[in-house]
Amino acid sequence: MKSFKILLLSLCSAALVAASVPTPTTYAAKESTQVTISDKKGELKSPEYQIRFSELDKKTQETVQKQIKELVGTDIDLEVDSVTKRKDLDGKKMIGWAIEFTDTEKANSRNGNSIVINNKGEITGANIAIPLEKLDDARQKKLMTMLSDVDSSLDTAKNNFYVGIDKMPTYYEDKKTGELKPTGQYDTRVTMRHREKRNMEVTISDDGFQLAKVTYPIEQIDSSVLQTAKTALQNFSDSGSRSLSTALRYKQIFLNFNRNVWKLTDNDKKHGVSVEVGAKTGKLTSIEVNTDISAKDNKAYDNMKLNKIKETVAPIAQKVMGIDLKGYEVKQNKEYDIRNQFIFTKKGSPTLSARVDVKGKCYSLAVTSVDGKAE
Repeated sequence: MKSFKILLLSLCSAALVAASVPTPTTYAAKESTQVTISDKKGELKSPEYQIRFSELDKKTQETVQKQIKELVGTDIDLEVDSVTKRKDLDGKKMIGWAIEFTDTEKANSRNGNSIVINNKGEITGANIAIPLEKLDDARQKKLMTMLSDVDSSLDTAKNNFYVGIDKMPTYYEDKKTGELKPTGQYDTRVTMRHREKRNMEVTISDDGFQLAKVTYPIEQIDSSVLQTAKTALQNFSDSGSRSLSTALRYKQIFLNFNRNVWKLTDNDKKHGVSVEVGAKTGKLTSIEVNTDISAKDNKAYDNMKLNKIKETVAPIAQKVMGIDLKGYEVKQNKEYDIRNQFIFTKKGSPTLSARVDVKGKCYSLAVTSVDGKAE
């Protein structure tokens, strides 16, 4: 849904802007780390497009091995299933290779196992799955700490987990066009998942991003959290009749933003509701009713009067969040492709974010503390 896309952009946009990203944390591989790459036996499925890894020139093979060593940071044996030619959008110019691996590390993951390289042998995208216990100790500890912070009663036996290591390009927003463009730099993210239980996931990144989430049946959460969410729905718009069905325990850390909440949702995939309650405070931190919005309405949003927006949001913020907007300043967020987010700030007070639809109706509220936390 479009509104979810914009919410995600609001929370993680700094990860896309080079100037906002702190110095990356690096996990250097030990000099003794061995990366072995061999070809799978048997015939290629599409020999007209594919070759063996051993058929790549020696320099490219060495470059790939070195970069996988830096990416994974542990001994690893990789068997290449195929090396497929990559061409540009016109299908004329050769731009590199896609290398598919078999699961020789017995990660038994739900991830793919592949890398993409350019003509120089440089990795421009990767997803490599390995058992958790083969990951370096520093990242293992970071992942397990995040999971335990969310729920200390969970199964944390390392042999029950695998990790997917992803290398992805980063982007910045062109201020003139609003388009996202590549920075020429890359970010490495490591995501830990349970081999059997699909309700838990933890991600850490070189740029400092950390995220842990665990899903529970709604019946298992504290009754006070559920009651806070239900009360918020009754007070917000016409959503009181919604039946919440899923609970997600969610902890996110990035730059100056910390989010430690229970996220409760219903099962309406198109126009569902989402309510977040602080895991520490037990107070409402956000509520949203997903709605159909579009960038084509930006002109309408830009023409909205800020004083009218404040008049619309103020009684809702008071009733739902208990926040009196008297003395607050309001600004429109024009950084993203849909400019329907309005930020209310007051020195020494929590910050309130509100979203409105093209008719000026408020469909989303979110609050963060003075120190940038929602918990």
